[in-house]
Amino acid sequence: MPEDPAALGRALGGSDPALAAKAGDSLAAEARERGRALARRGSWSPADVQALAAFQLVDPERFVADEAFRHRVLALLPRSLDPAAPAGLRDALLRELNQIRGIGFADSEAIETAWGAAPRRSAGRRVGFTPGDQSFDPDVEGRLAASVYSLPSFFFDAATAGDFLAAVRAADPQRTLVVLTDQPLLGRLEARARELKLHLLDTHGRPYSPWPRDPFSLTRARR
Repeated sequence: MPEDPAALGRALGGSDPALAAKAGDSLAAEARERGRALARRGSWSPADVQALAAFQLVDPERFVADEAFRHRVLALLPRSLDPAAPAGLRDALLRELNQIRGIGFADSEAIETAWGAAPRRSAGRRVGFTPGDQSFDPDVEGRLAASVYSLPSFFFDAATAGDFLAAVRAADPQRTLVVLTDQPLLGRLEARARELKLHLLDTHGRPYSPWPRDPFSLTRARR
């Protein structure tokens, strides 16, 4: 089999399953080696990250346009980076990939867990429930135990986000506060997060709308 990346990409998208599997193995191995080369160098530019992400996608334009080809590439992505890669390189690649149309939430989670960016997939923590046994408390009763806020870096700057979170903390010093955000805002909020005793969760550039995620209070219905 020719080792030319373009030829491997055509083989991956071809009709021969055995040839496609071999091409996929070669492409994933080459992507891992390119990542290791950047890691050994110790630094990488945005252009380096974009080039590696493009290689991981095999053929970025076809990835977006061709659903069958996209599924084959998505199956490769979890093994297209050495889990021992530096966190900075890994996270930069995740931010780049999460901007690509066709990479959904579940796909991103599969990549993140395989690359060591997340300890588990969210689906593994899903708890079953019976809808008929649940009810909503009135908003004015009781207190919120936790609030989840989405503050994407494309929408908020550090000063605005910090002032907002300080006001929320002042309103309820005991409430657990969880903030979904990404770089560069995440790094700029770390000191404020320690001061305000809140939790920052890296979304790796996944698109979350900037709205509060205050969970509803659920209680068992009276029979």
